[in-house]
Amino acid sequence: MTRAPADGAQRNVWRERAFAAFYGDTVRPVIDRLAEQAGIGAGQLWGQFPPKLMWFIDVVSKEIDGGAEQRIEADYQYLISGVDPRVFGRKRNPFAIRWKTVESMEDPKKQVYLQPTCCMNYRLEGIDYCYTCPRLTETERAERREAFRSANCHQTNI
Repeated sequence: MTRAPADGAQRNVWRERAFAAFYGDTVRPVIDRLAEQAGIGAGQLWGQFPPKLMWFIDVVSKEIDGGAEQRIEADYQYLISGVDPRVFGRKRNPFAIRWKTVESMEDPKKQVYLQPTCCMNYRLEGIDYCYTCPRLTETERAERREAFRSANCHQTNI
């Protein structure tokens, strides 16, 4: 492990090398092997990373000082727009996605992000597509919202 430079040109050089090494030399071979063994496209697996990273950044940024928060945001921006897609073995950077939102199941005043790819939990026994799965149609999602809200309304009125 090496300490990253705090800022400036040295940090940019360090970040470029560190991201290429981590994603290209460490994560990519694992993703490629998992995809091969599972018989699915590597893009399906890469698509699992952006939502988890967004969640992590959201949680961590609430707990750190302003300088570190700015570095995290700068590093994230570099990840989504500065890292060459070839590092990931892709034509497009898997972190550079257009987030789509839908109405929250719990609160009609809130929006939640759709997942960029399906997590495939539906393949497990007794599990259905997640509410934010891109494979669900908006009609199916609306039916789930209505059923959820109806069930919650009855529980709170008992």
